[in-house]
Amino acid sequence: MSKQVEIKIGSFEEAAKGFVDTWQKAEQGKPVRHRDVLMFDSIDTLLKILTPNRFNVLKYIHAHGHLSIRHVAKQLKREYANVYRDVQTLYDAGLLLKDEDKKFYAPWGKLKAELQI
Repeated sequence: MSKQVEIKIGSFEEAAKGFVDTWQKAEQGKPVRHRDVLMFDSIDTLLKILTPNRFNVLKYIHAHGHLSIRHVAKQLKREYANVYRDVQTLYDAGLLLKDEDKKFYAPWGKLKAELQI
């Protein structure tokens, strides 16, 4: 089964409360379900990070495994500097990970987002 990351919109306080609640459950010996969650402070921030070009980079890296930025730029026929910025932004946001060889990968098979109107 592919890993899933939940994308949420919320405040720092909401993220901290979720962390503390989980910590307290674990301390009490209650079962705690592992979840990968990325929290953004607003929909605007999420959309600035996950642009169409960056989503294409994320999909390509997910489909093809551990890759260098140069390889991704060449395969997507994009300028290296632009792909470098996109990969760095996705990495900084937690949507891409880096292996010991400094190659990027995306373990997520699914991004799940719930947005309130």
